[in-house]
Amino acid sequence: MTEDAAALEYLRNMTDSQLAGLARAIELIDAERHPSSSGRDERLRYGFVAGMAIACLILIVWIAFLAIKLPRHYVAGHWDVAWTGFDIFELAALAVTGWAAWRRRLIVVPAALVAATLLICDAWFDVTLAHGRLRIATSLLSAIMVELPLAVLLAALARHLLMIRVRTLRRRMGHTGPPPPLRQVRLLEETDR
Repeated sequence: MTEDAAALEYLRNMTDSQLAGLARAIELIDAERHPSSSGRDERLRYGFVAGMAIACLILIVWIAFLAIKLPRHYVAGHWDVAWTGFDIFELAALAVTGWAAWRRRLIVVPAALVAATLLICDAWFDVTLAHGRLRIATSLLSAIMVELPLAVLLAALARHLLMIRVRTLRRRMGHTGPPPPLRQVRLLEETDR
């Protein structure tokens, strides 16, 4: 029996708690060998959060300005290009989501969220920009029967896959019990209980 085969056999005979302890020990050794630049990372995180807060404040002012200044009716140039382009982006997001699911790639999570967002935007603009009873009815029907249910399905898929990943990481770290809700899971900290 080779050394690797003997090591694998030894690991197979370990209990779950022994494997979890081994995983924690390996993580500690890895952290010692590859110390993170936590001070730099924290500065980047605070800078990003501050940037997002500033962007939100600017957007609030911009929304108020648009609500006051935009005309109720507007004739748009290149209407066909805008909608065709939007649908091409929607198609690309759905295609990447399908490909990633087929290939079992983690990128399926952000791809599904992007596709869900585009579908919600599509439903919103279809309904709010429709003119005439038939177009409004068609847009509402499309939103209710196709776009919004598909968006909900894609968002639920993304959440489900994230929860599977969280459960797997927690189990590898020796945590038992159900995982916390996603809003409480800390970013890139596998050791949280």
